[in-house]
Amino acid sequence: GALSDRFGRRAILLVGAAAFVGLSAPFFVALHSGLWWAVLSIQVTFALMMSFIQGTMPATMVEMFETRVRYTGVALGYNIVFALFGGTAPLVCTWLIEATGDPLAPAYYIVGLGLVSFAATLSLRLPVSTSFDLRT
Repeated sequence: GALSDRFGRRAILLVGAAAFVGLSAPFFVALHSGLWWAVLSIQVTFALMMSFIQGTMPATMVEMFETRVRYTGVALGYNIVFALFGGTAPLVCTWLIEATGDPLAPAYYIVGLGLVSFAATLSLRLPVSTSFDLRT
């Protein structure tokens, strides 16, 4: 969140989405190595990548809506998307593995969603200046 205050919401969201697009497939390949240290480091890196999105998203969503509809807009936007994609992700990934026979299918799903996120972030209309002095 503090990085998005300093460098802008869009920039941090784009870094997070690009990381998911670029690193998901190689990470899923490495996860199949079975090495505990590889699995642990990939999980930590995935958490860091997610923090770029989740740390920035609350402030971004608040800035997307004018005051009179902000609460409803943020609540509906956040909860509908998380229910549709977060809630169904295990089911979709399991189905993709069964349908394709490819254990890397979840990585392709993440890459696809990362591409959608990247494109959506490029189209965001945010205030011109989202940064402020953190020392005040």
